[in-house]
Amino acid sequence: MDLTTHWHTPDLDVETVREPGKCRICGRHTADCLFAVHESAPPSIPGQNSQTWFLCEECASAVVTQVERSPLRSPLRIRIAVGIVAAERMPQRRRTVLDLEFWEEMPRQQLDGLIAAFVVFLFVMPPLVFLLVTALTIAGIPGH
Repeated sequence: MDLTTHWHTPDLDVETVREPGKCRICGRHTADCLFAVHESAPPSIPGQNSQTWFLCEECASAVVTQVERSPLRSPLRIRIAVGIVAAERMPQRRRTVLDLEFWEEMPRQQLDGLIAAFVVFLFVMPPLVFLLVTALTIAGIPGH
């Protein structure tokens, strides 16, 4: 499908950008071209500027399809369509131990057990290291 001509929305403009880049929705890098999806902000919305999204072919096609099939005739329907496509296609970010959400989503009982194990580890480890060093010293390490 030719994205630059296959749509029937007067306030949506799609053009091909011949440069490599990264899709703003799915995050994939494209080597050949991106599609610039322009929104023309109508003068009825004060303070709103038109926006442009640089998307891969699949995401741009999904946005155009979403706009065309939407029964909504609001001037903001292009932004809503981009949001819907982004919610469906945006890769989920993996949470790490350093993220606050990681700890907030952990069940309370599991978090309590993890903290208890950490405290026990802190109290048990120094005496074990002391006993190991003492045993090696008493056994007489060869070469000293």
